[in-house]
Amino acid sequence: SEELAEFVGILLGDGHITPTQVTVTLGKKDVYTEYVAGLMKGLFSCSPKTITTKDGHFVVYFGSARVVRWLLKMGLCFNKVKSQVDIPRWCLSRRDFMKNTVRGLVDTDGSVYRLKHGVQISFCNRSRPLLESARLILSKLGFTPSKISGFNIYLTKRKDLIRYFDEIGFNNKKHRNRFLEFMGGSDSGNSIAL
Repeated sequence: SEELAEFVGILLGDGHITPTQVTVTLGKKDVYTEYVAGLMKGLFSCSPKTITTKDGHFVVYFGSARVVRWLLKMGLCFNKVKSQVDIPRWCLSRRDFMKNTVRGLVDTDGSVYRLKHGVQISFCNRSRPLLESARLILSKLGFTPSKISGFNIYLTKRKDLIRYFDEIGFNNKKHRNRFLEFMGGSDSGNSIAL
């Protein structure tokens, strides 16, 4: 489903799985925490819990060895960097899956920056296969992502940024608000001009 594709993106970004638990650590993104908990509940019929670490980071998690085994069969793993995890192939099989996977990735491991002459959406991850697949997805969707630079890929062209906002968007309100502020838009509609 589209929701599962987005959750896979979130897990590949800020997620972690152990033999019995699925965890997403979200920094201090409290509004986004509610969204992620809602996705977990809807997808897995579970009751996710949220805790706050000493330094103010929100952690959303639920326990289910069965779900963990299912996610492992899908291609996810316990150590994403050591295993050099990739995006599951099914996430690239349809446009709506690709869009939702990218949204999950960018909402967690992405950033919105103001540059000297413009704005940039960046995505950072330490798994090379995952970066290559994310870049491939963006290209298949008609965007012009940068080459992989270190552990990052970027969208910088204004038309790409506007299309990203209109066609993929952000469920992480921090990113959405920064994007609108930097691009001179408003949250009352898609009022960003080319």
